[in-house]
Amino acid sequence: MIAAGAEIRQEVARRMTLSEYELLTLEHLGETARGPGELARLVGVSPAAATGIVDRLAERGHVERAPDAQDRRRVTVRLTDAGREAVFAELMPMFVALRDAHAGFDADEREFLGRYLRSATAALHASGLTRSGPEVTD
Repeated sequence: MIAAGAEIRQEVARRMTLSEYELLTLEHLGETARGPGELARLVGVSPAAATGIVDRLAERGHVERAPDAQDRRRVTVRLTDAGREAVFAELMPMFVALRDAHAGFDADEREFLGRYLRSATAALHASGLTRSGPEVTD
């Protein structure tokens, strides 16, 4: 699954003619609007590189900049509806396949698999090789 996840990100980026950093930026913006500095940290690039990524995504209509609601001197970057739709269009076949796979298990099997996947995810975070923290959600 880990290898398949990496392949999916590479293929979606290729189909959308984005770099993997640009796609990763879109993924982070899919969660919530963020400042450029936070994007740089999350994506693992310099602030200057993050600015270039945001510029390219904005040119394509995937993101937009807006004044921060709390501090009008700051800028927030958010995913546009068009950007969200473009990503979902590429991911929809995967979502359908996962839904179909999920439907093939009964409630007890899904509970067992869910417990295993939460445990495995926690183990991966505990390895120290992931950027995100140890928090695991259901």
